[in-house]
Amino acid sequence: MVKLSADTLTEKKLAVEKACEYVLDKIYSGEVRSLGIGSGSTVCLFLKNLQENLDEKSLEMITVVTASYQTYLKGMSLGFNVTMLPKLDSIDLTVDGADEVSLNKDLIKGGGAALTREKILAYNSREVIIVVDSSKLSSRLGVLKPVPVEVIPCALPFVLKSLKALGAAPKLREAQMKNGPIITDNGNFIVDAKFKSIPDAEQLENSINMIPGVIENGIFPGKRISKVFIGEG
Repeated sequence: MVKLSADTLTEKKLAVEKACEYVLDKIYSGEVRSLGIGSGSTVCLFLKNLQENLDEKSLEMITVVTASYQTYLKGMSLGFNVTMLPKLDSIDLTVDGADEVSLNKDLIKGGGAALTREKILAYNSREVIIVVDSSKLSSRLGVLKPVPVEVIPCALPFVLKSLKALGAAPKLREAQMKNGPIITDNGNFIVDAKFKSIPDAEQLENSINMIPGVIENGIFPGKRISKVFIGEG
């Protein structure tokens, strides 16, 4: 388990508070009735903050669509009207975190292995906001993190070979607290592909997804992102 510094925790809380204030305005104005929620500790903190600041009527009116069992269970425990994909054909606004954010809002996501469902939410939302602390910011994409790739298990050796051909150093992600690889909520493997540079995020996103056996990858081009809330200390 990675322990966060006091400064990082403070920044995360500041970012969550900014994002929550923004979303509350959207809810009370009637613009948001369906709310997508990604996965990870930041969005769990966001859900708690939102629940504490919503009146009972608004809490009942909102449908929260989650990308993982983690946030589904968290939302249920807080009293939200929670569902998982694919109950709605469109979503008003999605809130999520990120593992890395470049200067032009390109993202790497998937540290929690929920990247496919997170991308389904994000790409089918009218608005997407990202909540991060300053440790997630980078001058160019790929400096901080490898690109997670969700892979059908039987295709693993072929996908590894194809990722190497694209210039990556791929590695199957091993699980913690169990033997063997990480298994996603969709029953697949995660390969972490480290690239020396990612000059064109959208092009690499498409190239990886063209590999047979790849379900999805963790690159989210900046044009898909509406706002990034950064909690800087």
